[in-house]
Amino acid sequence: MNNAVNNDKEIRLPAAMAAGVCLLSLLIAYFYMERYLLLEPCPLCILDRIAVALMCGGFFALAVTRHWHWRLAAWAYTTMALLAGWVFALRHIWLQNRPPDENLTCLSDNAAAQGLIEIIKQAFDAKADCGAIMWEPYGWTIPEQVLLLFFGLTLVQGWLLWQLVQRRRQEV
Repeated sequence: MNNAVNNDKEIRLPAAMAAGVCLLSLLIAYFYMERYLLLEPCPLCILDRIAVALMCGGFFALAVTRHWHWRLAAWAYTTMALLAGWVFALRHIWLQNRPPDENLTCLSDNAAAQGLIEIIKQAFDAKADCGAIMWEPYGWTIPEQVLLLFFGLTLVQGWLLWQLVQRRRQEV
């Protein structure tokens, strides 16, 4: 039993810490960037925030569940949100690195009245200005910093999968 509890900590602690990092990044984005610096988030920034919020929920589920199948489902859910976040952040960086004369955008003006699927479609059809670089602390744009966050969370996901597989092998 003691060995099972130790293995449980090897899954719970990294998952809880990753959920905390996700929550902290959302709080920084809202309270510091949006409220203090008065930076308006573009549509791809909002999609990135949604992906981070979904990952926060997935990591929290990984931290609180005990049954192997539920943990695997939470891991898969978090991985899908993580992959979506990678795609959104890479698209955003690509838009920011295009020449200014191409004038590519990511959402239309009436996107708020449409559903999430339509917003995601329009985000990749280039209909609003996501190419503008509004703030660049430490020489990194905001999407590049978000991509760095996703890279770290990808490492945590890999660690968690390895721990889940090791724990399952011990149980069987």
